[in-house]
Amino acid sequence: MALPRFWTLLEQIGTSGAAACDWEILLGKTWKSSPLQRTLQVAGTIRDRANPDRHLELFEEDEDRYTTTFPLNSTISLSRMRVEIWIPDWNRLAEELGKELGFIAIDPGGTGQTRQIGSITSRKLPASPVFLHIPGGHVGMRAALLRDMASLPACTLFLPSIRLLSADVSKMAEARAIRVETISERMAMPASERGTLLVRAKSAAKKSSQKKELNPILDVQPGWTWDSLRIVLDPTGSIAVQYGRQKGAFTFPKANGKKVNRPIEILAIIAVKGFWKNPPSDAKNHERDRKAFCRLENDLKALLPIAGHPFEKEKGEWKPAFQITLPPEYAQRKREEIEEDEWEQ
Repeated sequence: MALPRFWTLLEQIGTSGAAACDWEILLGKTWKSSPLQRTLQVAGTIRDRANPDRHLELFEEDEDRYTTTFPLNSTISLSRMRVEIWIPDWNRLAEELGKELGFIAIDPGGTGQTRQIGSITSRKLPASPVFLHIPGGHVGMRAALLRDMASLPACTLFLPSIRLLSADVSKMAEARAIRVETISERMAMPASERGTLLVRAKSAAKKSSQKKELNPILDVQPGWTWDSLRIVLDPTGSIAVQYGRQKGAFTFPKANGKKVNRPIEILAIIAVKGFWKNPPSDAKNHERDRKAFCRLENDLKALLPIAGHPFEKEKGEWKPAFQITLPPEYAQRKREEIEEDEWEQ
């Protein structure tokens, strides 16, 4: 099966494909084992082996030979076979994904960027189609994805990687009952932990009746890190988040019958003290507070799917990897409450 890196590259290159020599530069000597198929079309450019981000223009040198005129005083001469374009092989993609991720593969057919590649069948669940979207490799990729999603039925939709999973895509998915999965991240997991699509579909169906899943509130980009994220608390129960010019907000629901918004209370303590520490294991509230903090961490990961973890543990203290602040008047009040609680203990 293709390595996780293949899916990230496929998302960048798209359905238009790339020259054989490009795939070799990006994936190594074993690139032909990836689910790609050869075309007879010659690429207009190839990647510079010394700098893969740079594209070199191709010229026909003579019969079955092609060359570039860059770098200066140097000539790169390649056979036609080396500069022919290889594109995604939809049939192989369907077969390999079906085998690895546990669904019944079908012949994709069609010519679009979003095609049905299989289905999920179970006695306990209605039949559900499985789709795969591969970008076109050009500007406007997310707009094209949203247009395709607008016409999809309730289904599972595979994206090559998390890069396309924007806030708008998540909202569209929720509105149309589309369950989105990212292949690169799924394939990076050990096979023993990956599970099958059918198992996850059953789990999702069970969870949907218990708790509404959280969707990202920012359009997270590759390379984002937690230390560049800023969170400002609102004592009424919400957070305002900012990363560069992007902004978002979320209101934490209160537990039934509770006056205190526990996630905000924990975040407020972290904002004042600079860390969170679970009570001692023999304390009466140890398990309750430990679970509340775990829920908060999981919620932050869902709302802000940035690589890594929002908290870093150091000598029993969980320190935020992000910037967090409170309104001054609320910070002072919270500081006094904490001091009073610590004094009583």
